[in-house]
Amino acid sequence: MCKRIIMNTKSEVITIDGNTGEGGGQMLRSALTLSMITRKPLKMINIRKKRTKPGLLRQHLTALKAAQTICNAKVQGAELGATEIIFIPKEINGGDYTFDIGTAGSTSLVAQTVIPALAFADTPSTLAITGGTHTAFAPTYDFLQQSYFPILEKMGLKITSTIERHGFYPAGGGHITITLAPTKGFQAFHCRERGQLKNQKARLLIAHLSQDIARREQAILKEKGWTHVDIDSIKSCHSPGNCIQLSYEFEHITENFTWLAEKGKPAETLVNEVTHEATQFLDSTASIGEHLADQLLLPMALGKGGVFTTTAPSLHTRTNIDVIQQFLDVDIQIKKTNLCWEITIHPSSQ
Repeated sequence: MCKRIIMNTKSEVITIDGNTGEGGGQMLRSALTLSMITRKPLKMINIRKKRTKPGLLRQHLTALKAAQTICNAKVQGAELGATEIIFIPKEINGGDYTFDIGTAGSTSLVAQTVIPALAFADTPSTLAITGGTHTAFAPTYDFLQQSYFPILEKMGLKITSTIERHGFYPAGGGHITITLAPTKGFQAFHCRERGQLKNQKARLLIAHLSQDIARREQAILKEKGWTHVDIDSIKSCHSPGNCIQLSYEFEHITENFTWLAEKGKPAETLVNEVTHEATQFLDSTASIGEHLADQLLLPMALGKGGVFTTTAPSLHTRTNIDVIQQFLDVDIQIKKTNLCWEITIHPSSQ
């Protein structure tokens, strides 16, 4: 149970109910980002209500504390398991920041909470984040580096990143560093077509496990027609881990699909899962995959908007749109087209 929270501010307070929509952690992360940038106080209730373990887990708590740190916010409810918080932001400050999740919680999700806000700071920033770099139900570091960051750069943000150490479940301990310079605002992003396929490759990450596992996965992928399959043996990490990454470089975007191995799951099943997800995207005419679409909505809404095509919008996507529109006067339209969906974002200034 959360302690009784008293809000003492004259500013407009945005209340987000985590028991609506998809009911997960993205609602919290998006709300924190938007609260920082708009300077509108946030009250969130029923945090992660629809999850097996509701409330703040370590990665959500780290994201909350990271947001608090970069804008010197007043926060109530910042504790593990909390289902209600108050967040009253102040001015966003660039600088050098270090955040340690303490578990294999996703470093990428913590980074995505604060990057759009730091883009509006007055000075450059460096983020050093420790936790999980390749974990289930979260974008991997490679997704950020290959797919997400290049689009942010197209939108005007100067951003670079390195991975110092990989982190798998359950120990985590991965370490990434991200450097970004402020922007005067995100430029419009237009991408109705992904363009011609320029390159595709498969990459197998294996850490503290038998190389036979990776060789088996490699053989199965080659049976499915993949000729370029690299095996990367990861030495500097705290936990055993294995995942398959499929990367498709098109003219206008790069999509990255990753599935992590689980104890007892046959290599054939793992390969089939990741290739099935990739095939669903390739069989559509969409320019942007489902997960990348989720990540692009916020910077586009904060900037000059734009348009992209994607696969069928998930409840995740629709919930993110709802959260964005509670903070911003922005028109976001979704319409069905041939073999895909088109999402158009029109900020109020346009």
